[in-house]
Amino acid sequence: MLDDIAAEFGTTEALVSVFENRRLTYAQFRGEVDRCARALMALGVGKGERVGIWSTNCAAWVIVQFATAKVGAVLVNLNPAYRLSELEFTLNQSEANCLILGEGFKDACYSEMLAKLRGTNSHHHCLALEPFHGGQPEPIVDALARALRPGGQMVITELAAVAPLNQADPIVRRWAELEHRDPLDLLAPVAVTRMLGRIGLDVRVAEDISDRHMEQALAGWRARLRVLREAKQPPQQAVHLVREAELWLLRRRLIRDGRLRMMRWHAISRPPSVVQ
Repeated sequence: MLDDIAAEFGTTEALVSVFENRRLTYAQFRGEVDRCARALMALGVGKGERVGIWSTNCAAWVIVQFATAKVGAVLVNLNPAYRLSELEFTLNQSEANCLILGEGFKDACYSEMLAKLRGTNSHHHCLALEPFHGGQPEPIVDALARALRPGGQMVITELAAVAPLNQADPIVRRWAELEHRDPLDLLAPVAVTRMLGRIGLDVRVAEDISDRHMEQALAGWRARLRVLREAKQPPQQAVHLVREAELWLLRRRLIRDGRLRMMRWHAISRPPSVVQ
């Protein structure tokens, strides 16, 4: 059904997340759903498998909802306010073998809570889309890795800095302001690969997907421009669009200049060492 609607109303706005400053047309939304569905299938998620999502309301939540439906998986919704015992009970009862999570809710940090469930190792797959946005990448990935069974798979997509970014550069400074990121938090691709190894993951793929990432973004903006030509936007919405366009142009410039890369890592959880 989504494919049919996107084909007929591709330039019509489909999803708006005000607090994330994100707007997607049906064509863009279908593209994001397809990308997420392909990532789930690459992790081995298929028809009838249970995929848990532990997140507050956001654009990614809706994308995951449609992506799981597209691959025939069952979406297991976890209450954002769950405490540790409630989380453990729900994961065990639902038999979810893939968990997608946000940053947290109120005073709860989801990655830290997940790290406390040591020894459960109940999940086959983990998909993390730009998980380092809040900083402290190693504790975040370590928490995700601890929830994987031996041989479980993790896929991460994240921005990486080829070299430390110059915070005095006005382009970097403005991009960081719009992206809500500290440039010093961005790691080099090799640093992420080494970090994954330290926490017990064997990296099988570390690839630069910057070109694909920007092609999808540009395709989305072309569709959006067609909408803007057809209808005048309210002032507040127009301001959001201008800021979002500026952000993407700055991200594109930093990627084109070779200062940023959008990377994808595919790693396998190592079994624990056996000492005789």
